[in-house]
Amino acid sequence: MFFTVKLLLRFFTLGLILLLGLSSCIHSESDTRFMIQKLCNFQTCSFEIVEADIDVTTNFLGKESVHIIKSKPITTKAIDLRWDIPAIADDKARFASVEQMSGARLPACEGGVCDFDKNPTGVFFDASRDYVVSIVGSITLPNGNVVDINDSTDVSISEFPTQVTYNMPNGSTITATDAAAAFAASTSKLQDNVGQVIGSGGTNGTLTFICKDGYFVDPIAVDLADGNSQTRFSWTQIVTEAPTPVFNGTNWESIGITISAVNNEILPLPTGNDWATGIDCGLPI
Repeated sequence: MFFTVKLLLRFFTLGLILLLGLSSCIHSESDTRFMIQKLCNFQTCSFEIVEADIDVTTNFLGKESVHIIKSKPITTKAIDLRWDIPAIADDKARFASVEQMSGARLPACEGGVCDFDKNPTGVFFDASRDYVVSIVGSITLPNGNVVDINDSTDVSISEFPTQVTYNMPNGSTITATDAAAAFAASTSKLQDNVGQVIGSGGTNGTLTFICKDGYFVDPIAVDLADGNSQTRFSWTQIVTEAPTPVFNGTNWESIGITISAVNNEILPLPTGNDWATGIDCGLPI
């Protein structure tokens, strides 16, 4: 008996040492990169090379996890880029139309036409499956420096939406990009099943909420109008559980009430009644 307890304690100690050792091998740093920013709504996706401030976490196996803090479009016209989209060559996708991009509430393609040499461009995928989109080329910066571009991104098309774009709360005191940066710096507990928030514009801008891999929003949440909210009971295809991360115009909060989606509406928040914008992501029923 004594030997068994002693052996278990030894295994426990070795396991704890191994866990601490692996944790110490996780490296995190901030960086600025030119990279693909992907936005998808059902089968329609927008792809754009942006200049992004990111957090890069590298685990003990050397695998990178990149989280965009904030991004800005490339304004220089000295761009030589070309998208590589095998799904189009395989007849499983096509460049999106103006109507498809606007209907999906995604950024318009450069010059109003989606094509291999446009930034941003847009693609409509035929079926729910996994794809890969790549880009190669170069960007000449205003100072004359040339940046080589060689990036790719995985695309998982599902029958359920994985993101929504809502308005900033009325009376916001910080910009949408700063709100997105604050979300990235928040705890995983607050973020819940939302993987990323992308801010666009100032205090009256928008916040795009992107679910973590494997999580979705109910289709009815995509067209939620400004000044409205939805409860978990109104979602018939996706089930969620509290809490829901919301932005109150200054800070992020977790709410445990039955709200699954809110687009700039006054809610009873932990800090008091205030305007809020947020979403919860869940699993198919």
